[in-house]
Amino acid sequence: MMMRGRIICFLAATASATHRMVVSFAMTTVPLPSRLDQAIAKGLLVQPRPDVYILGTVHIGSESAEEAEALIQAVQPQTVVVEVPPSRMDRIRRANTNISNLQQQQQQQ
Repeated sequence: MMMRGRIICFLAATASATHRMVVSFAMTTVPLPSRLDQAIAKGLLVQPRPDVYILGTVHIGSESAEEAEALIQAVQPQTVVVEVPPSRMDRIRRANTNISNLQQQQQQQ
């Protein structure tokens, strides 16, 4: 018997993304913490399929990070997908390159 893993997807909660994500929240066998009630009420946390959760997030701010952490702890997903804008991805890549270069320089010394 094959078990289906759960998937969590985090999307930027812009006004247009929020409107696209508003679907009714399906009943789940995983009890979600009350910390997520507000996200559900605002339509930022939806479950379009029994094994998929979508949480709209704000890239800046600890509330979204706390909601993401609560959801991951409750659901314990097999897969987490994060939407990252290209400009932010470029910054992440540059930062990782700088860290790698620094580590290489330190090893050579």
